[in-house]
Amino acid sequence: MTLVVGVICLILMTGAAQAQTIDVETISHYDVEVTIGDTVHQKTMVTLRNVIDKPVVPGIGEFRLQTFSPSQIFFFSIPGTSAPKAVEVENLRAITSDGKLLMSHVTEGDDYTTIRYEIWYPIQPGEEMSYILEFDSGDLAQKGVLFTNIAIPVASDLPIEDYSVTFSSDQNLVYQDGTSGTLPRGEIVFASAEFSPLPLPETGFSWSVVLWGLVLVAGIVCVVWYIRREPEKKEE
Repeated sequence: MTLVVGVICLILMTGAAQAQTIDVETISHYDVEVTIGDTVHQKTMVTLRNVIDKPVVPGIGEFRLQTFSPSQIFFFSIPGTSAPKAVEVENLRAITSDGKLLMSHVTEGDDYTTIRYEIWYPIQPGEEMSYILEFDSGDLAQKGVLFTNIAIPVASDLPIEDYSVTFSSDQNLVYQDGTSGTLPRGEIVFASAEFSPLPLPETGFSWSVVLWGLVLVAGIVCVVWYIRREPEKKEE
């Protein structure tokens, strides 16, 4: 059974202004582009808006990533064996939308990875500033024989007025969900997608869950039939 890999991606703006009890910034746009190949390339553009009448300096931010992947027997996941793991990050790039390089680095812990970046450019009252985080990782997608699954969370400690997640791959997109909307501060949503080399239509359900569910049901039916058949053979 192909399993979706859960990844926690959380932006934490920790500048001094964020210590106030009111929002001094909001995220007007949060756009994610995910390209799935041999590895996964993720490009996230965040647009911050100053909502007060004084300049705001965003300060230090964090982007956290974590996977949950249970042990498996053949194609089937073993319930209760999921454990959080860090995500390997390569080719990190953090810049403003006008090309200014942002100081950034990656720290890998036992159960999550942190991308830390710094923004010391002031945002004037009522104005916006955008920045981009790009990186590659081989841990973000769960690849099976017939299906590739991926789940990209969207979350922040600032309100997100509009978010969008776009998935692309050489394979056929057969399912996607939660790829756009708005988000209050502190909440999290998962944008998910499923790709397959099979010429399946895009539907409102995960093909892998249905397929492996049918395989499991067929297996149970065969076992029950075999158990009931054995006594009959002995009687004959």
